[in-house]
Amino acid sequence: QSHRDTYRFDVVNIGTQALGNHFASLRDEFVDAYRSGDIHRAREVGDMMLALIDDIDALAACEPQLRLDRWLDDAAACASTPEEVPYYTRNARTLISIWGLQTSIRDYASRLWSGFVDSYCKPRWEMFIEEILSCIAENRAYDEVAFFERLEAFENAWATQDQTIEYRSSGDFRQLSYDALEKYGL
Repeated sequence: QSHRDTYRFDVVNIGTQALGNHFASLRDEFVDAYRSGDIHRAREVGDMMLALIDDIDALAACEPQLRLDRWLDDAAACASTPEEVPYYTRNARTLISIWGLQTSIRDYASRLWSGFVDSYCKPRWEMFIEEILSCIAENRAYDEVAFFERLEAFENAWATQDQTIEYRSSGDFRQLSYDALEKYGL
């Protein structure tokens, strides 16, 4: 039944979830490297985390239901006039990112959607990895409050922007799945 859309959806959806679960183990390795002050290991694991994010985004791009552009297009379609489009698309972005003004529930409805992973999740992790590497290099403690202020500025800007997001083209979901199995041993 591999020709059916439900098969593709299942393979891509389960694959992105498995990759996302693997990301958590890399994140834990990254934290361990920070705690031990091992900048080389932290840099290596940080690079692996960012590569994994790219692989998640590429696999998700294979399934139309797992693409940010679909979500934003559906939101824009709710508008009665062209002037209302930014209102609906900003609300759609907010729902999957910052949720609202309460920082305690950020990521509440986040998704492993192509476009979202690349334009929102990856820059946030890049910021975090760079901050941690800088802390190790400068032998200083991680200032969570200061970091979250910078992160919040990025998140709010992303959620309220009206700019078009560049999307990855869809690849062969089977090949990308096999590649991920081989690369990550999942």
